[in-house]
Amino acid sequence: MTLKISLGIFLARIVVKRSHLLIIYIAVAASTISSLASFFFVLFRCGPDVSKYLERTLNFQCTPGALDHFFAYSQATVTALTDCVFAALPVAILWNSNMDKRSKLSIGFIMSLATL
Repeated sequence: MTLKISLGIFLARIVVKRSHLLIIYIAVAASTISSLASFFFVLFRCGPDVSKYLERTLNFQCTPGALDHFFAYSQATVTALTDCVFAALPVAILWNSNMDKRSKLSIGFIMSLATL
């Protein structure tokens, strides 16, 4: 979550179009809400009493497995979508920049190295 927020802050500093800034805000908000929901679900899935966590888990008194799967898949989906947005956004920023093609290609090559 903190990585997505810091990446969003970095990208927000270099965008020019308002629509790109809106995309960044939406992606960071979705990632933060999803991460916080998953964190608190994992923290309280067997109740607030941590001393009885193992006992409740072994007696199957925690949340059902379907709910565990739901939170796992929803967190993975939101994370994958925000990763794709943050990977594609520099391309859109570079595409709309006021540079010649040679500069765009060299900067695009440097930015593509960051994905490795």
